Amino acid sequence: MIKQILQYPNPVLNQVSKQLLDTDFNDSLRRLFDDMRDTLIDSKGVGLSAIQIGVPLRACVIRDGQDSFLEICNPVVLEKSGDIYQREGCLSCRELFVSIHAPEDTIVEFVTPELEYKKIFLEGLLARCIQHELAHMAGSLIVDSIPKYKKSDVLKKWKRGTK
Repeated sequence: MIKQILQYPNPVLNQVSKQLLDTDFNDSLRRLFDDMRDTLIDSKGVGLSAIQIGVPLRACVIRDGQDSFLEICNPVVLEKSGDIYQREGCLSCRELFVSIHAPEDTIVEFVTPELEYKKIFLEGLLARCIQHELAHMAGSLIVDSIPKYKKSDVLKKWKRGTK
């Protein structure tokens, strides 16, 4: 089921997401991932964290192909290398693009909704995307990376442009 994606400045987006416990891996979690995947497809995005649809759990879906998705619970970055500084958008801040530093490569350990433990190497857009989703899980948005001296002007221009 397609869910509404919360938009900045909704305070729910600033909540820190909770670690999933073994008891959370059930049919409700499977439905949450199905809903996140449907919502991501509908939004034409690359990644979506559970907090963006109002569920404060450390869970996200990342599109890793045309019809292929990574379903990630409790991600932990084990290694990251390189640095890319480029513009990035967010489904919770439509039409706002901010230049952000992100690693070129990342090794991430996580659990699938089926309780399979995985460790994968991500590069390029996927490495950037997992960092973006981890920021959401920590209660941070791309607007939080805008330098304070620019933030007010950037947000004013963005709000005028989205009306």
